[in-house]
Parts: sequence; C-alpha cells; structure tokens
Amino acid sequence: MRRAILVLAMFGLAACATGQPGNGLFRQIAGDDGALTPPSSARYIALEQAGARAMQAVVEDRDQRDLLYYSHMLNGVAVWYGRDGVQIGLRDGIMVMTRGIGGDLMAADARQSLALLRAGRNGTAQRFHSYLTGNDQIETRSYVCDITRIQDFALPIGDVTLPTWYMKESCRGSDLIFENYYWIDRRNGEIRQSRQLANPFSGRIAFQQVL
Repeated sequence: MRRAILVLAMFGLAACATGQPGNGLFRQIAGDDGALTPPSSARYIALEQAGARAMQAVVEDRDQRDLLYYSHMLNGVAVWYGRDGVQIGLRDGIMVMTRGIGGDLMAADARQSLALLRAGRNGTAQRFHSYLTGNDQIETRSYVCDITRIQDFALPIGDVTLPTWYMKESCRGSDLIFENYYWIDRRNGEIRQSRQLANPFSGRIAFQQVL
C-alpha cells in the first residue's frame, strides 16, 4: 500500500508540471474507433447501434482508451458501458462506481467536493470510497480533500471551445494520497472533462464528453 501512496503522489507531481494536464490524452475517436478492439459486450453493441451518448475514457497509466456509451440512470448515477462490459458510474460527472476493472470502487460519496466544484469555489471537503478487496470484502475509507480553482481555461472539445474553470482536488487519507482534476463549465457548473482516481491499482481514468 505504501507503494500505491508513492505512485499516486508521483502522478500528481507529473500532472502539475504540465500546466493544463489531460488535454493531450484524448484523440477524437468518436465515429472513428478502428484502432480500438471490437466490442465484446452485447449491451455495448446495442447502445452503439441505438446512437447512445458517448464519452471518451483513458486509463492514464496504461494508455488504454475506449469510447463509453451511456446506458441508464441508477439511483441518480449515470451508468456508462465500455466495449468489454466494464461499467463506470458517474454522479453529476464524479466517478462513484466501477465494475469490471479490478479492485472495484463499489461506491463513493463525494457530494461535498461536487458542491465546491460546481460553484468554482476553493474549500475543503470530505469524501468516502468503498472498495472491493482481494478477499471479496468491502472496505470504506475516508479522505480530506482541498479543492482549488487554478485558472479559467478555454477547453476545446471537437469543434467547440468551452469556457471552463480548471480545478484540482487534492485528497489525503490514512492509506492514500491522490489528486483529481476537473474542467467545469462556467456557464452551468457541468463537468466537461476530468481525471479521476479509480483505485490505487488502476490509477486515474480521464473522461471527456463527446459533443
């Protein structure tokens, strides 16, 4: 676990050094996913054929990328499917659930962070993560997070440029230190792009809306 703390801290330092991290992670793969492996999930294929909303996702540490499709709402959580059946749950843009990536995030409560992010405000928040352990037990861990609005940022997505706040969430707990990054639409508080911790073993996943 000490190695996980060090690795996630290194991710944070590397991100800060880039100025506006994350923009170079995304390729315009929507409608042009020939470089990706064929989907194996029947649910994913059905969503693709139905023209469901799409979102790009990149597992940063592995440079694994996918085009996720929106499936349904579950208790206020938007569930997105990957081509191999992986499921990602986002509550108002914040990752609160993963299924099928290993060491899954079973649930998360990040409401305090979300309130500060949507308002573009600096502040301190507490969040809670429940992880599935190797013994098939669920452990809940708490983190104290500092939210910082770094700068205004013109975020390009496809042919559109959005006015956003570029914000950082720096979290620390007894087991882990990590940083998340968000691009918040200044007009409505919507999270348009983000880099968020999935778990200590998979690292961060970057998300970008497809407009």
